[in-house]
Amino acid sequence: MTDHFDFGSFMDLDNQAALRKNCISLFSALAQCPQDVSHVDMYKSALINDPLVDSLEGLHSTVTAIDLNDETSIIKSMSLLNLVVPSLNDAEDDRLVQSQRIVAPALDERVRLAKTKNDLLTIAQLLQWIDQSAEASQRLHQLTDLLDQDAAIFEKVLSALTSADRAAAMGSLLATLLENHHVGFIAGDRRELLLGRGVEEWLANLVTNDALSDISDQDLLSKTLCTMQFDEEVLDEHPDFMDHLMASCIILTSTGKTDNSSFLFLLLVLDEALFDTLRKINDTVQEVRN
Repeated sequence: MTDHFDFGSFMDLDNQAALRKNCISLFSALAQCPQDVSHVDMYKSALINDPLVDSLEGLHSTVTAIDLNDETSIIKSMSLLNLVVPSLNDAEDDRLVQSQRIVAPALDERVRLAKTKNDLLTIAQLLQWIDQSAEASQRLHQLTDLLDQDAAIFEKVLSALTSADRAAAMGSLLATLLENHHVGFIAGDRRELLLGRGVEEWLANLVTNDALSDISDQDLLSKTLCTMQFDEEVLDEHPDFMDHLMASCIILTSTGKTDNSSFLFLLLVLDEALFDTLRKINDTVQEVRN
């Protein structure tokens, strides 16, 4: 690696066209399912040894780090190649169209075999490569981000990926999920239930579906709801305070107080007797009443 950027060499359009071809060849090899190790190694070496890459530290280090046993390194390199190729001068025959044709069946195979979040992130890179547009890729990334909150989305995402218009199908799915509030903050009847019990609106808006996932509507209606201010100094004298709090309550949400360094918890009490011992330690508990 050189310690300076060779601007003159980079501005040479022939050099850019050669670099672009090497990037395209490597992406095509990485996209295959399964990958041909010898092809990946050959095109990886060609790109690392490209004269321009010697001056492009980010590209050089990312490509060098490619490991076919490390999905993250592959996704990272594909993402960078998706950014680099459109910015480089193209030649009359730089093989991009040919690469897109080669990658298309690999995309279908990856969709068919997809089982993990990383599989979807790889598919997102292939979508961007084939379309030379970020629209479908961005929507898939948005849907993938929601998997941590609702794993059931996975099959719906796969169904959208098999549609004739993937971008439209994923856009429709994303809109439906957000409209129905399957993920993120609560809305609808459960939010109204908390408001009806006297929870302040700003605090109810911070409660997530995940926090209520194991709580029945009956429990939300009948069990004690309260707020508690918590200062970490309490732990100095009562180190088991949080353990007892977790055992006696479900923390529906917590937020920092703006006027001091304490936190405000919204709690649903499950064990009244154990919680009463905490009230004696922390006198900021206030029962929520309508």
